Amino acid sequence: MPESTFERSTVNQTFWTPRMPVKALYSIDFEIDPSKELLKGEEEIRLINKTSKTLSRLIFNWEPGKEWDMKVGLDGKTLKLISKEPMLFELLEPLRPNEGIKLSVNFSFKIPEGRYLKLINFHPRIWWGYKSHDDFMVKVKRPENYEVLTSGRFDENSGFYMASDVKDFGVAIAKDFLTAEGETGNVKVKVLFTEKGKKCGECLLETALDVIDFYRGILGFYPQPILSIIPGVEEPIGGYPFATNMIVIHGQEKFEDKPLDFWRWIVAHEIGHQYFGEYVLEGNQPEWLLIGLGIYFDREYSRHRGLSTENHRRLMLRYIEGIREGLDTTIERPLEQLTAIGFDFNNIVVHGKGFSIISALEVVIGREVFIKVCRRILSEFKGRRLKASKFQEICEEESGQDLDWFFGQWLRTNKYLSYKIDSVECTRHDGHYVTMVRVKRLGGIEMPIPVEASFEDGSSARKMTDRVLLADELKFQSISPIIDARLDPDNLLPLVYPPPKPSEAEVAMEVAKLSWVGSGEKAKEVYEKACEAGLTYGPHWFKLGLTLYDGKFYREGLEAFKKAEELSEENVYIFASTVWQGHIYDLLGRRDEALKLYQKAKDMKFKGMIRHDQYGLLIDEKWVEERLKSPFRRTD
Repeated sequence: MPESTFERSTVNQTFWTPRMPVKALYSIDFEIDPSKELLKGEEEIRLINKTSKTLSRLIFNWEPGKEWDMKVGLDGKTLKLISKEPMLFELLEPLRPNEGIKLSVNFSFKIPEGRYLKLINFHPRIWWGYKSHDDFMVKVKRPENYEVLTSGRFDENSGFYMASDVKDFGVAIAKDFLTAEGETGNVKVKVLFTEKGKKCGECLLETALDVIDFYRGILGFYPQPILSIIPGVEEPIGGYPFATNMIVIHGQEKFEDKPLDFWRWIVAHEIGHQYFGEYVLEGNQPEWLLIGLGIYFDREYSRHRGLSTENHRRLMLRYIEGIREGLDTTIERPLEQLTAIGFDFNNIVVHGKGFSIISALEVVIGREVFIKVCRRILSEFKGRRLKASKFQEICEEESGQDLDWFFGQWLRTNKYLSYKIDSVECTRHDGHYVTMVRVKRLGGIEMPIPVEASFEDGSSARKMTDRVLLADELKFQSISPIIDARLDPDNLLPLVYPPPKPSEAEVAMEVAKLSWVGSGEKAKEVYEKACEAGLTYGPHWFKLGLTLYDGKFYREGLEAFKKAEELSEENVYIFASTVWQGHIYDLLGRRDEALKLYQKAKDMKFKGMIRHDQYGLLIDEKWVEERLKSPFRRTD
């Protein structure tokens, strides 16, 4: 029966984004004519609507440049192009759930001149609002004497390069270049290079085969049956993941300009993106999570192969220097703020802090659990976007810990990690030695910190501090005296030491968070920061004075009340600060100085009253007169 007018009106006629993308098969046949600087091709797109809603419009993602042509057809008819930006097409008939279509696309565009061409996003592709996985069959008609490397593995029977579960399909075409290839397990690796870059190309091939074996040993598999390595710019400045199954390594002709460790590390780094970024898709903005995971595993490769880990330390130092410069490294923030950032957020935060977070997480949950987390991610998020909230959930399930304290500090604040060894005391008892190592937190982030004690006989021992303590004392027993104690012996943490000078705004926030009673050592820590920052707001100094009094840090409290009297503008704070100075002088046994301050307060003729309900105190003129007669005594 023909569809009624009413029924058609209920069909969704606008573009919408499915929660899970609709996977498509792209069969592409294209040719390149360097003499005309032209790429011309046709593709067939097959897809089945696996969603629960009707699809009426499709957006194509394609940025070919200025001179291009594109036609999309279905059943011999051309689809209507509604908009060029974005490329929005309307289907002839709505595609209902579980129905399939086969689109035909003809396309062409101008290509740049040259003997080496890298192609990505070279064909029109359906876009769902985010990156997704598709399957590809690609045939390349190339001129003679050109080498071709792609994201797919070549099938000699069909003449197509075949690839499944691909985020981006890439192609590299080069004239007068050389190739080398090898295989490990079911993974074929092919490297493209010039004659001058041959030595580097051979190193890249050998390293890639070793890296794939290493990652497969840790993670249980390698995501794809092929890896293509192609040249980049002239200078050896690193590399990048060009497409799924394709990585670019820069500066191959300047192989001797860098140590061998650099080339092995950069290959491991870029291959890591094939797991985290190509196989599992990033679901965060900014894209810190998968970048951090990728760097973690190339550090694992470097450590296990005895390579330098200086590059990894340098990444952490970028973040640490950002903290020292007073930059706001908060990761989770509104998009409007992210787009307005005026510093190198990508290197300092996305790469530097992102990697630091992942490295710190391993310290908290342990390497064995961390690897289990990564294996589970790879098992459950193939072709899916991994958000930080889901990553946290998996970490909590695998470790059995609530980790909101960890992710909250690292992602949603600009706090930093800073600890120091405050003291080391070693004493001899009954033929052995007991060493007490006191570790103090200086920064805002609370974390368990590994501490290693080394002894004269060559032995060593490790313990962890308790994250909830401002200062923790660890006890080591040994048969010989201690010679050294150090924090973070494996250099896994971005410890900021000495800590940067705190800003007044940061200290003000910490003062506001102090509890009026029971702040103890925390109050003293904030007091020291207030002195360093030059806190200028009198009422904040007054609160510090009270919290220090509460913790019996009388000398520090006295100085805080002096600052409060000096910097306050309201009479109530000036009067109260003066009286409290008298209280503390009484507690210190300095009665003459206390009397001078009580008299000073009396002369102010203050008519108000200050209540301290936590102590049951009412401070007014009458209270001052009583203190002139008898000293203040604590009753709490």
